[in-house]
Amino acid sequence: MHQYRNRPTNLVRGTYNEIEIQYQPLEAGRKHIHVHLIDVDSHQLVQAWRLSASCAPPQVSQTYSLTLPLGHAFNKVRALRLAVG
Repeated sequence: MHQYRNRPTNLVRGTYNEIEIQYQPLEAGRKHIHVHLIDVDSHQLVQAWRLSASCAPPQVSQTYSLTLPLGHAFNKVRALRLAVG
């Protein structure tokens, strides 16, 4: 897991504050991420969240066999039919 933001965020008391969290899974599976909101001045825990994320690899529905010549540039176009609905 990558941590994108690890710096203090200013929150205003008595208003609606929004914190954005971005999670990019590095492998398939289920992960639990713990997020702690700490007061910078008092070093006290203000709020804690446990986020659950589930990620699955894409489902492969078709495969294609291609034969390409070695040592030459080659362009191969293959029309794909996408199932809609």
